Amino acid sequence: MFEKYWIPKGRQLLDKIIRHCVTCGKNNWVSAPQRQADLPPDTTTAGKALFAFTGFDCFSPFIVKQGQKQTKLQGCIFTCLTTRAIHLEVLASSDIDALLNPVTHFVSRREKPKRLQSDNGTNMLRADKELRAAAKERAKSDKLRAALTKEGIDWVFNPPAASHMGSTWERQIRTVRKVLRAIVGLQVLDYEHLQTHFCEVEAIVSKRPITPVPEGPYELQALTPANLLRLGPKGALPLGGATLSATYRARWAHVQFLANRFWRRWIKEYLPQLRTQQKAVKPHRNFHPNDLVMIADDNCPTQWCLDRVMEVKYGKDGLVRQVLVKTARSTVLRPVTKLCFLDGSLDDC
Repeated sequence: MFEKYWIPKGRQLLDKIIRHCVTCGKNNWVSAPQRQADLPPDTTTAGKALFAFTGFDCFSPFIVKQGQKQTKLQGCIFTCLTTRAIHLEVLASSDIDALLNPVTHFVSRREKPKRLQSDNGTNMLRADKELRAAAKERAKSDKLRAALTKEGIDWVFNPPAASHMGSTWERQIRTVRKVLRAIVGLQVLDYEHLQTHFCEVEAIVSKRPITPVPEGPYELQALTPANLLRLGPKGALPLGGATLSATYRARWAHVQFLANRFWRRWIKEYLPQLRTQQKAVKPHRNFHPNDLVMIADDNCPTQWCLDRVMEVKYGKDGLVRQVLVKTARSTVLRPVTKLCFLDGSLDDC
């Protein structure tokens, strides 16, 4: 055909036909991209209390000796989304009762988080319901406890199959596994030794630098989460013959000075690194109701079915980030990165 005719903008026309062909979309599927969202305030707000915004997740089981038997225990990680400090707990099992214990330990030993973010696990959803129900019961029985639980923990869940939204604590889990593998190796520990190693790993990972390591001896040391975890002086300050009240005031001022210096360096050195790479700058087409899509299923990559968009959920930037999709069996919520657009309205293309 090209030997007899010349089609103006033939290449662009062919690309447009292929892009909107349902059969070609099935065979050559590509997940729907979208402009990279702005960094959440949880990771960019300085001066907040440690673990005020916390990410929570469970990681792989460990074989532990209990008497003559060997059982499997899991680990829980709490990650400060602002400073990347971590807190580790041992999880006896994955049921609701065992999951509430590490959360209680964390709140008792650390600062109560303002917001707790986690994956959309079944046990975590039930734990959130249990905490809310307990808060309501306390409000009925005790006014003092009701006043304390009024400003409770806001437990936020990522949409299902959106592991990239929890990349902060997923990266920390990989670091914890690497350090545990170096310390424990192939040994089979008991419960007490596992707890001891968790404390050691917690201290090691919290000392990792989050800013570039200095190359010269006269440069400032790299900033670490441990700088904020251990602000208190190791010993008494050289105050001479000062009174007790003056000593307390000086120590408080010293701790405040260290905290302010940490946050100044955090804003100047660490925060700009979060935006060094831009994956997607331009916005792409938003999903609309009645769009024909396919859901990317990593467990069954050869059995993807046609689904239809029922409802869209916009982010703070006005772009669609989550979609409610109707499948042959049920209705599921998925992020746009797990969807392949096949057919629909071409207004925003």
